[in-house]
Amino acid sequence: MSGWIYKLTRWLLGGIFIYAGSTKLLEPKTFTVLIEAFGIVPESLLIPVGIALPALEVAAGIGLLFDIKGSLSVIAGLLGMFIAMLGYGIWIGLDVDCGCFGPQDPEAEAFHSLKISLYRDMIMLAGVAYLCGWRQYGAIKPLGLTLFINRLYKKGEQKMRVFKLMLKLMAVSVLVIGLAAPAMAFFDNKFEKEMEKEASAVKLVREVQRGGYDVVTTEELKKWIDGGKGMVIVDTMPYEDSYKKIHVPGAVQFLFPIPDMNQWDINETDGKSQDDFIKLLGTDKDKPIVVYCGFVKCTRSHNGAAWAVKLGYKNVYRYSGGIFAWKGAKYPVEKAE
Repeated sequence: MSGWIYKLTRWLLGGIFIYAGSTKLLEPKTFTVLIEAFGIVPESLLIPVGIALPALEVAAGIGLLFDIKGSLSVIAGLLGMFIAMLGYGIWIGLDVDCGCFGPQDPEAEAFHSLKISLYRDMIMLAGVAYLCGWRQYGAIKPLGLTLFINRLYKKGEQKMRVFKLMLKLMAVSVLVIGLAAPAMAFFDNKFEKEMEKEASAVKLVREVQRGGYDVVTTEELKKWIDGGKGMVIVDTMPYEDSYKKIHVPGAVQFLFPIPDMNQWDINETDGKSQDDFIKLLGTDKDKPIVVYCGFVKCTRSHNGAAWAVKLGYKNVYRYSGGIFAWKGAKYPVEKAE
């Protein structure tokens, strides 16, 4: 019975790695977005790393299915690296969920599952530990790659040819993907990236024009805070999933929705009214108001700033970079107690 548990665990881990690596090779954009966000891989190496790691996952998974020597060590090393990276990502705040990404954004899939991925990888690492322990207990010796191929050969030249053909097809597939990747649409060449930048810039300008407020940069806001400038800084993101974990020093929280809120809707503001918002901002209509959310694409801050203008406040600024830009500048942050 224990022998079958060993085999099932090995097959399950191997299958998971084959599946995980294959999906990353077929849809690499989410994986490269996540790698880029950690800031530990140079931009020039994002594509090679985005291909090499999934390919290694697939190869190690196949090796574990056939109990080939070294495959379990590779999987243990990959899991250790993934756990360290995920822990680092959570520590630097990549798991902050402002709800600003749409379902079509690769960031939504990449960032919103960090903790789940961490727990999953820790469970798989426990499975690796079990396999290692059972090998010691049961005196099981995995096959060397050469011995594995020789055994296949002894079972018939026809099977050997099929196995060699499978290896060649895998190698060619990985090579083709690697060579074609820079030209493939999902890696976004520089011209497509420029179009994205243009769309984001125009969208921001039109939101500012429509809302009637001004904008402030990360560096400017830091100088205002350091200089003791009297102002109200409003964080428009969800309390539990974002503000409680991390926010700009001195900021107060007031939830606003992502879609345009032309009429006040308490269902979109966590049950709070216009009077609650006015109470938060204060009675001095000339006092600077700074409103932010997650990042440039997030429009919670647009709604917050636009409503401050509607309510008569004259010095309203939208901090479009949001908490992601603040973290990117390595400025200090606060957490809610």
